[in-house]
Amino acid sequence: MPSFVIVLLCLLGTQEASAQKNYIFRVQSDHVQAVTDHVELSGGIIRDVIDLDTETLVSANGPSRVKSQIRRLDGVLGVADDIEYQGINPALPTILGVDEQAKFPEKTKDDDFFHELQWGHSALNVNGAWKKAKGEGVKVAILDNGIDGDHRDLKSNLRADLSKSFVPGEDWAVGEGFYFNHGTHIAGIIGASDNGYGVIGVAPDVELIALKVLSEHTDSGDFSWLMAAIVYAANQGIDIANISIGTILPENGAAAANTSELKAMFDSVSRYATEKGLFIVSSAGEQHQNLDRGHVHFPSVTEHIVSVASTTPIGWLVDPYTSFFNGSSYSNYGRTGVDFVAPGGDASYPGEENCNLASIERPCWVFDFAFSTISDGWGWVTNTGAATAHASGVAALYKSLHPDSSPEDIRAALKGSAYKIGATPGNDEVFGSGHLNALGALSIHSNKSFADHQQETESFTLVREEIPTNFELTQNYPNPFNPLTTINFHLPEQSQVYVGVYDVQGRQVATLVDKELKAGCYDTYWNGRDENGNTVESGVYMYKIIANNYVDSKVMTFSNN
Repeated sequence: MPSFVIVLLCLLGTQEASAQKNYIFRVQSDHVQAVTDHVELSGGIIRDVIDLDTETLVSANGPSRVKSQIRRLDGVLGVADDIEYQGINPALPTILGVDEQAKFPEKTKDDDFFHELQWGHSALNVNGAWKKAKGEGVKVAILDNGIDGDHRDLKSNLRADLSKSFVPGEDWAVGEGFYFNHGTHIAGIIGASDNGYGVIGVAPDVELIALKVLSEHTDSGDFSWLMAAIVYAANQGIDIANISIGTILPENGAAAANTSELKAMFDSVSRYATEKGLFIVSSAGEQHQNLDRGHVHFPSVTEHIVSVASTTPIGWLVDPYTSFFNGSSYSNYGRTGVDFVAPGGDASYPGEENCNLASIERPCWVFDFAFSTISDGWGWVTNTGAATAHASGVAALYKSLHPDSSPEDIRAALKGSAYKIGATPGNDEVFGSGHLNALGALSIHSNKSFADHQQETESFTLVREEIPTNFELTQNYPNPFNPLTTINFHLPEQSQVYVGVYDVQGRQVATLVDKELKAGCYDTYWNGRDENGNTVESGVYMYKIIANNYVDSKVMTFSNN
């Protein structure tokens, strides 16, 4: 297989020297006027002033004497070179034309004809979460290189009135044409509408706001633009900020002091935004670096920003038992640098044979990439940016279900409900708290303990109070699964309910429900563990319901890979 022929793309970038000598000054707010006056007297130009209440960031351009002179003024808390970071695109993504239509999907039975290509939804258990929320009333800002404002999958959810460009001379909406655009791809993962067309976002009812912080022509941007966009999102009452971009800066050596000051500035910005109610999600980066050892990834390094690394299946169309929860080969890692992981994809599958899904034929390894919208079409990409977008979508679902939740509540729910995987589950170097679990997160409420979270996630949830006409046990979803599956059952009357799991010899493995329940529709969950908490062997298992005089059973397949 050609090495990453399709794409290994994330706007993560490298530090570039700026010929314009751009600076950022962190200033006590009552000294801003003196600083701006001095910048201009020293031959500099004020680029932006970012108010953080007690502190203010002043972005300026000028000769080196501006930096040295401002540093000595009263009220100046810090001075840093503004960093221009460059998006890296080492290969072209694979894209689908508008004319490459797909048949009605056979598994999901959904009329959005490319939804079947979105394996990340299954990995997150999004379909189960949609029974609780779809993101209605939640605003998500996408800080990237713009969005296709006319894309049919996105247009109905876009808030043009709140969208804004921080890139001088460019509009927030990208130019017309059929091509790959990173921001549009991210927008589709988060919030493509459920409109019977194309793909569906993780939170299909959200409001999307494009905040352009990278030039769509050069894929470069300044840190000061990113800081200004975060503050703008907070001041506009936006709920979630998705940052699928960033760069690594050195923690040691000659540039260490500048890195330290930039971190202090991002700390101030993210603290201000979080206190305003903005939940900020950022890529952990994809240089495959250990973030515990001398590498600082911006902006995910700051404590108020959630950092997301990437996972992937390995040939999920070839092997239905493959796990979705393998670490992506490119993703940065480290216990201090990763909060949790989410679907981003990778080119790990070694075969060259073709696969076909939803009338689309490509090499099988292509289908392991993240599929979403691009300008005037759709395409695949593999990156931690896609993982970040999946996380923002889940955060939007939680915020929609719990509109009064704070950023701290959302963070606790996403981390607390994550599938605990890796060598040290719950605090792993590669997976952090674990793999994001949309359905589990929505089963958590902020006033419950972590133990309560886990118990509810692994027990049952009333998903609809409307009284069904018949008893029913539905097929589990997803199936095959690893590590969690959902089993839905209907009760037309109050019933004493038992739901249990058995192996092929008929031996009881786990009890999922054993109590009296009122009439309604319920979800229960099995995490592939027995009564003693041990993970079971891969294979076929039966689940059985007894509710009053109603008895039924079905089979499911667990893959412990």
